[in-house]
Amino acid sequence: MKWFPIYLRPFLRETEELTMAQLGAYMRLMVWTMLYEAPLPSLTACFRAAGAKRGSETKIVKELLDRFFEQTERGWAHSGALGQVRAYHDKVQAGRNKRGLAAEPHDIVSATAA
Repeated sequence: MKWFPIYLRPFLRETEELTMAQLGAYMRLMVWTMLYEAPLPSLTACFRAAGAKRGSETKIVKELLDRFFEQTERGWAHSGALGQVRAYHDKVQAGRNKRGLAAEPHDIVSATAA
């Protein structure tokens, strides 16, 4: 995806206790998830996506993963973000169907998919 919506009230409610550093890392993890439309594949990928280079930064990323993400066989998944990706592709496909166009192959990874 090239962009994604942020629903302001839920976003503020869910992140109001985060520090500025935590919020920056959280947003980078979300952007990676939305851009690649998949879970973050490994802890190293999470650190890289968040820009975590020092021990204190990697600790922040681990805390965020434990709080907001679920570890699956495919990596660290954020169910809300992947739900938005699925909804986007469902909407695109509905438009294609309406115009009589063929289905576009796309493998949206479920947050709980193996």
